[in-house]
Amino acid sequence: MKCNTCGRQLQNEEANFCEYCGASFREHTHTIINALPHEHNSGETADMNHRSIAMQMPEGVIGQRAVNETVADKPISFMNWLGTYALMFIPFVGVLVFIIMLFVWAFGGKVPESKKNWARVNLIVALVIFLLLFLYLITLVSSPMFQDMFQQMMNGTFDYNSYYNGLYQNSLQ
Repeated sequence: MKCNTCGRQLQNEEANFCEYCGASFREHTHTIINALPHEHNSGETADMNHRSIAMQMPEGVIGQRAVNETVADKPISFMNWLGTYALMFIPFVGVLVFIIMLFVWAFGGKVPESKKNWARVNLIVALVIFLLLFLYLITLVSSPMFQDMFQQMMNGTFDYNSYYNGLYQNSLQ
């Protein structure tokens, strides 16, 4: 097998990466080589620039880029998404585990870009919902009706039966 990056002949026909320059023999190789810094020349000169850059890079760097690009471009499977949402149904701690995992996915290193973005959006939505609920709770607690009911409860003069009967009468109307 001949490496398209450095042009050397390899003995191992089943290799995934070049033994000399680390270039991937997979479909993402051309993306990696084009992403490397080089002068915009045409023809044979540009090919030589790619080869010289690939040889100057530390061993395995191009191969590592190929692995990272492959992981980042790989779509997330149905079962992965199903497992992600199944975390919320773990009894007692599911929501907490899900929120912790959102942080791990949002800021983790080896997470596909689509899942990373999805986790960041979910964290923002959760923050907005939390703020809206907090504002609603403050509004509810500061209302005169709640203040009066709370004062009666603290004094021991709150009549639960009349309160519930009033709710029942209001629901009939």
